[in-house]
Amino acid sequence: MVTENHAVYEHGVGWEDSNKIGLVKHYSVLGNKDKVVRYYVTEDFKRFELLFQYDKRIKYRTGPGMIIFVQDTENKRISIKYSDNEVWDTGWSFDYTGYSWSSDGRYLLLTHGKSREMYLLDTSKRTISKLDNYFAGKWAPTKNLYCFYTGLEAKGFQENGIYVFNAEDLSFIKLNSNMEPSYKSLPNTWGPTFVWSPDSRYIAIPDVREMFLFDTASPEQKPKILVDFDGQIDRNRVAWSKDLKHVLFSYDTASINVFKLYNYYAARVNIDTRKMKKRYIDGLLHKAFFWIDDNIIIYEVEYENGLYKSEIRW
Repeated sequence: MVTENHAVYEHGVGWEDSNKIGLVKHYSVLGNKDKVVRYYVTEDFKRFELLFQYDKRIKYRTGPGMIIFVQDTENKRISIKYSDNEVWDTGWSFDYTGYSWSSDGRYLLLTHGKSREMYLLDTSKRTISKLDNYFAGKWAPTKNLYCFYTGLEAKGFQENGIYVFNAEDLSFIKLNSNMEPSYKSLPNTWGPTFVWSPDSRYIAIPDVREMFLFDTASPEQKPKILVDFDGQIDRNRVAWSKDLKHVLFSYDTASINVFKLYNYYAARVNIDTRKMKKRYIDGLLHKAFFWIDDNIIIYEVEYENGLYKSEIRW
């Protein structure tokens, strides 16, 4: 076990960006009016970074660099608290349905709860910009870029597709793609999963049986198809290798064994050659596992608290 004395509760484990494990580390007994919930992320299970905290009166949403987005639950007042404890009172008060920090902690996207309008907070300049468009996606890890797909609930775009928003100049670039969901009966609910490369250049997008690779440095180029096979890719378990040359993922295939319906595999594919290597993994590990580097997965065991570690030899 790698979590030592840090309790992992049911529904308390998740996979955050940059291969971090998220878990609820402490909370009081249910029904306590002074209940405090703290959600942490960790890469090595030695240093825990507070991601957000909620108590009866105040919501705390921690961004990179320990900049904290604070909202009073009574008057809805929104403030930004910096690492030196200085506070920027934005003067704005409203309910929000979504928020998203840029990777460097400079920008914060907020969605108004009633109007669905979007606002971009620049914590460096202490300014707020109202955006004419509505969209939801994922920030790049090292640049102030935000990738999203317009086919779900986005508004303000003449063409559906995959776009990259630049927070520094408020511009939009459309990537060369006409992606549609694999299941044609679900066009209103389908949305792609964006897996940025650590250098913020490439975006891997896994679908059910395919995986696409976009190069944001050449938005006019069509995406490269990295994987196209009969297996079913798990879109929540895709990560980049440390050398930026491989995409790591897992998938399952149908089994002819009546007592074992599926075979589970961990795999990696080279983004240049598209050559793939796979390793069979036990179905038990497939229930909830997370990549933390090219060869190590962290997983849960059913009916047990804690997380465990296993090495994959390629």
